[in-house]
Amino acid sequence: MERRKRRTRQSDVAPQRIRIPFSEWPVADRTAWDAACRGGSILQAGGKGAKWRPASRDAVMGNYGLWLGFLKLNGWLHQADAPAERVDRERVRAFINYLMQDRAPVTVASTMAKLIMALNAMFPTIDWEWMRAARANLQQMAVPLRSKAERVEDSRELARLGLDLMTEAEAMVEINPRQAADRYRDGLIIALLALRPFRRRNFHGIEIGRHLLRSGDMSRFVFPAEETKGGREIEKSFPAILQPALERYLTVHRPRLLAQQSRCLAADRPEAPRRLWISKHGNPLSISNFCGHIGRHTQQRFGWAMDPQSFRICLATTLGKDDPKAVLMGMFLLDHAYFATTNGFYIVSQAEAAHQLYEALLEAHRKAAAKRLVTGEWQDPRAGRKKEWSP
Repeated sequence: MERRKRRTRQSDVAPQRIRIPFSEWPVADRTAWDAACRGGSILQAGGKGAKWRPASRDAVMGNYGLWLGFLKLNGWLHQADAPAERVDRERVRAFINYLMQDRAPVTVASTMAKLIMALNAMFPTIDWEWMRAARANLQQMAVPLRSKAERVEDSRELARLGLDLMTEAEAMVEINPRQAADRYRDGLIIALLALRPFRRRNFHGIEIGRHLLRSGDMSRFVFPAEETKGGREIEKSFPAILQPALERYLTVHRPRLLAQQSRCLAADRPEAPRRLWISKHGNPLSISNFCGHIGRHTQQRFGWAMDPQSFRICLATTLGKDDPKAVLMGMFLLDHAYFATTNGFYIVSQAEAAHQLYEALLEAHRKAAAKRLVTGEWQDPRAGRKKEWSP
């Protein structure tokens, strides 16, 4: 089977990136941000960012910090400047070009959307319509580098990859226990993600006793509404087929990883005992390593690196291929608020199936035509009788 090759970055050398943390923002920017996120009361309305969920707030803050970092790199960031006055067409155009050096157009459009959210919340009296128009134009030009159909693998194959990694890990326990524990964790992550593809932030941040609840030989997941994208509580059972693997990880491999905790970092990671996914250094697995490990193993097995979001696409598409009537089930498995979102994944699977059927029909007609040329006969579709063929 021919494997798809991973696309190379647009630039071999990534540009310098500075994302200024909130504590280092200019005073005026921090003041505007605090006002934007301040809650309201009966007598006074809150800021536009007051009702943002923590994940959204972090994302918007991070992108505004990226904007400030870009200004600093170009010598355009000064404490005395009014924050809103720094935002002009020339600098915004330069910022977009700066992002486009090593980011996909769709990612740049998303970054700009979050920057506009920050500006609109921090400086609500200013008309940012020109920024929204620029972002809309960018969105129209933003064509994904990879289509969804190119990123799809059968969810059963993903689960099999995870199971294989855990089997390999058990075979190397006596030789290298630490490496075995690291590999076993990756296998459990991939197998579990194939069967319970929660959103990346929720899956990565699972805490034992808070999100993963155990009762006897059964386990379940609970994510409170304030931690989910849709603002609804998510409660799901832990896959029974992976329950023994979870017990093995919790009793054997995870303790080995925790034992490696770096003394210099231990004090800075008080949540480590609660976090489910532990790094080989004994600290909570970082989001970059979490995604990197998944990408590395899927690259080796399937020929291209997958991210956690791809597992969600794969689940819905696998359902659609196996049984079109079951696609509605994907809405609940993926915790989508609207069926249209799930149906977008379903359309991917149906479009791929339609292309395969069409190609099969063409091949059947080609073979039939070749046979008629050899036998000298052809079928008259109107009369339903055979006629001698002559050139």
